Parts: sequence; structure tokens; C-alpha cells
Amino acid sequence: MIWEDLCEAAGRLGVEVRAEILDDEARTSGGLVRLGNRHLILIESRLPLARKNRILGGILLSCGIETIFVPPYLRQWLESH
Repeated sequence: MIWEDLCEAAGRLGVEVRAEILDDEARTSGGLVRLGNRHLILIESRLPLARKNRILGGILLSCGIETIFVPPYLRQWLESH
């Protein structure tokens, strides 16, 4: 449920989230990228769900998530992680 709500919050910010197998040479678990005028969050799909949630949550916090509606439980989760 957290993953889906985080992805929905990203959508409200106009950012697409994709979980994909990232090239080992990238040496990253995920991040925010810009493709032309679009912003995209890429997350390594092979990671455990809890780690994907933490990565996505951290990225969203840096994107100014306080400007959009986020369910209270999710806002509390973000503040505690």
C-alpha cells in the first residue's frame, strides 16, 4: 500500500515512477532524472519493497511533497523514515 501511495503522490507532482532493472554499471539504486521536459524516478526493481519505498520516499521529500495532498498515514511514515 505504501508503494502505491508513494507512486500516486509522485504522479501528483507530475513525476512518473518506473521500477526497472538498472545496469550494474550505473551503481545506483534509483534516482530522479530529467528527460527533456519530463521528470522520471527510476528505482531498481530487484530491491526489496521496503528499500524501494525508502528510496522513493526520500526522493519525494526532496521534491517538495508538502505542496500536495498525501494521506496522513503516509506523511507520518515519510517523517519517520
